[in-house]
Amino acid sequence: MLKPGDVLEGRYVVEGSLGEGAMASVVRVRHRALGSQHALKVLNPEIAAIAQLRERFLAEGRIQAQLRHPNIVPVTDVVTEGAAGLIMELVEGGTLEELIANQAGRLDVATICTIMAPILDAVGEAHHHGVVHRDLKPSNILLGRTRHGHPRPMVADFGIAKVLTSQLQASRSATKTGVRVGTPLYMSPEQIVNITQIDHRTDIFALGAILYELIVGHAAFDDDNEFGIMSRIVAGNYHPIPNNRPGASPELERCLRRALATKPEERYPSCDEFLAELMRAPKVAAGRAEVQQSINSEVWLDSTPESATDYTSQEARAARRKAENEAMKRPAEAPEKIAPVDHSGFELIFFWIPIGLILFIGLLALGASR
Repeated sequence: MLKPGDVLEGRYVVEGSLGEGAMASVVRVRHRALGSQHALKVLNPEIAAIAQLRERFLAEGRIQAQLRHPNIVPVTDVVTEGAAGLIMELVEGGTLEELIANQAGRLDVATICTIMAPILDAVGEAHHHGVVHRDLKPSNILLGRTRHGHPRPMVADFGIAKVLTSQLQASRSATKTGVRVGTPLYMSPEQIVNITQIDHRTDIFALGAILYELIVGHAAFDDDNEFGIMSRIVAGNYHPIPNNRPGASPELERCLRRALATKPEERYPSCDEFLAELMRAPKVAAGRAEVQQSINSEVWLDSTPESATDYTSQEARAARRKAENEAMKRPAEAPEKIAPVDHSGFELIFFWIPIGLILFIGLLALGASR
């Protein structure tokens, strides 16, 4: 196990533990040359000895490193000497799971929307690149803070993500088709009964379960045991929403019903549409200015205000992704055709000059014969 003071590959100094899990641990490290602080996720020794799990871990790094979004935890480096680990951005502030436990259903609509909007946009971006997370849950969403004190949710842990496009094909073998993966409380029905037909709508279901938990304060399909949880999920039998929750409203319940539909085709077809309907709910609309102000107060992508992500403009976001999709499908443009030069005048000249010379020579010969 790593301990404070350990140096990895001569570059990173371990400063302390950030958390431990069944498969991996996370420690705080400092880059010796830059002085910057990072999070290092390392496989536990007994797990690192299993080739398939080590391959899945490396797949997680490859996937996260290629997804560029301000609300996806970026992987910036790897270490292989002394420990197999992924260097990631250090996100301080706990997890969404801890926030839900502390608030226990007391979050209002504007706060819920402020949290859910960037999560939906981040997962939508992953879907745009053909990546399905498959294990979305509150503990996999880190909560940092912006310089203005607003929550900055960051989607993490793509360790069991499913890749639907050839862009990240090297990572596909890490999670084999036919193996049930995910956390029972947030699994979709198809993850339980039809695991060969999983697509991005599995994440839509998990996002609905997360939204439910933000509103109510406990899991939508909670039960006494795993069998009971899975039975509830397959039947679509989530616990009713109490009327006394600040985030409860008929409009949000309609959002939940669609996101948590047992049939994938009855759910939102995309994260963009899920977010658009969430933002149209009256209580959300009433707090939209506050939500947008908190979001736009940060420059998410670069230094220009125009580039700040507008999560309330579903149309603009959908149009951008549609344009990118069309651009990828469009065949390369053929080189511009150059209009042929009209050589007819030159052709006539070159045609009559030899004939004229022949006639002239013939006349000379005729005159000489006389």
